[in-house]
Amino acid sequence: MTSDLLRLVAYLRGLRGFLRRPVSAEASRRLLRAGLEARDANLLRFLDTCVFDRPGSPYAALLRHAGIERGDAATLVATEGTEGALGHLYDKGVYLSVGEFKGLEPIRRGSLELETSHEDFDNPLLRAGYSGESGGSRGAPRRVMVDFEHLFHECAYQVLFMDAFALWERPCALWRPVPPARAGLQNALRSVKVGRPAERWFSQTPLSLRSALVRDTVLTWLTVAMSRSAGHPLPVPVHVPLAEAETVARWLAGKVEAGTAAHLDTVASSAVRVSVAARDAGLDLDGTLIRVGGEPFTRAKADLIEASGAKAVAHYTMAETGRIGAACADAPELDDVHLLTDRLALVSRAAGSDAGGRTKVVLTTLLPVCPKVMLNVETGDSAVVVGRDCGCAAGEIGFRTHLHTIRGDDKLTIEGMGFVGADVLLLVDELLPRRFGGAPTDYQLVDREQDGLQRLDVVVDPSVGPLDERELVEVVLETLGSGLAYRRMVVDVWRQADAVSVVRRAPHATRTAKVQPLHVIRP
Repeated sequence: MTSDLLRLVAYLRGLRGFLRRPVSAEASRRLLRAGLEARDANLLRFLDTCVFDRPGSPYAALLRHAGIERGDAATLVATEGTEGALGHLYDKGVYLSVGEFKGLEPIRRGSLELETSHEDFDNPLLRAGYSGESGGSRGAPRRVMVDFEHLFHECAYQVLFMDAFALWERPCALWRPVPPARAGLQNALRSVKVGRPAERWFSQTPLSLRSALVRDTVLTWLTVAMSRSAGHPLPVPVHVPLAEAETVARWLAGKVEAGTAAHLDTVASSAVRVSVAARDAGLDLDGTLIRVGGEPFTRAKADLIEASGAKAVAHYTMAETGRIGAACADAPELDDVHLLTDRLALVSRAAGSDAGGRTKVVLTTLLPVCPKVMLNVETGDSAVVVGRDCGCAAGEIGFRTHLHTIRGDDKLTIEGMGFVGADVLLLVDELLPRRFGGAPTDYQLVDREQDGLQRLDVVVDPSVGPLDERELVEVVLETLGSGLAYRRMVVDVWRQADAVSVVRRAPHATRTAKVQPLHVIRP
């Protein structure tokens, strides 16, 4: 209790300074240009302070195992540049799978075997303003520390987004869950910092005084209260469950009718729900811009959104890094984003024969403001990577690497929130067979899109015999939602969406006849 109180006091002190004045657009552009010009030096500084100076780091162990010393790394960067050096390290075994990075499985490279925890990848240079949960199947939260330096840096990307899509004079709303989810609160704070506070914060989840959520509720209310006392008020979150998407649609339609179409920030499935609700209610969203994230942004989702008169664009974000890619305003592809190469470096590696030209997204953090330390971390995503110049604000700054057709190959993502494949391993391999019979290969979780919304099929081989499907769904939801407040919140939203159902058929097998616990079908 005492440590929680001390962290809350430190957070409120930092918040007061953060809210004191908006960031200028020109200062944001200078910050980003400086990062782009110093990438090689920033990589070496990152390796020195977060890896070589910390011999207990898992990355340090990987480098020692690969025979790479500090001087070797400096020579690689000098001769091959940032991406060339990182590619060399990757090929020497200096990388992490997404399961290793999230502490869900040990690191194994030849004779090297390391057990890690979620804390091993925390950025030691950050002074955490607050910490959140991002899941975790071993009973402990994977902390994603966020301090105000990190938020300040992300405000620079928000400035570029506002510039690129001409949003400075348009009203803004959020439809994002309240904490323990982080995106809503972070986006609300960013909107204040750039001088264009959101007018409304609609939330798919309620503020709650249940014991598991009371800390997050208190933090949210105190943040709103302090923002008001500082003269830069955040909106009070209003609970709007998924079934009441028309409430958000009517607010957006009201802005269109008043003469200035709004900008909505939400996850892709919620954007579809708003657009369908507007269509069904005969509401006009013409000119509305919806910034989506959290799920793959597909043509099916885009078509449903555009049928309401709105347009959607996608950012690419990961809890452990913050923003990875910013939506391009001069995009030849639906989900084209600028890789934010001032803070991240990308190594592309083959993603498999069925990836449709996509490559693995393998990231390294270059700046001390990133919440987690990442050195060649496989994110579980794949994308098409293209170098091109464009005419939007991000391109003019110098962000030339573009990603599109971004897909989560090892992630279960429903309503913008979910788990990685390693999270479902125990459920499929042990719990379901023990409870309902059969073998692990008789069960599989399948993430697929239907009518623009993500669905979770619990596939059960008919050989298992009769079973209570409602009981099976409950076991899946209760298991995935056990332990942490964040996990329970995710499952509560999935229940709202009625997103989980049982399908009786043989699980999907790979070309080598393996049945994976999680099968992801991406358009």
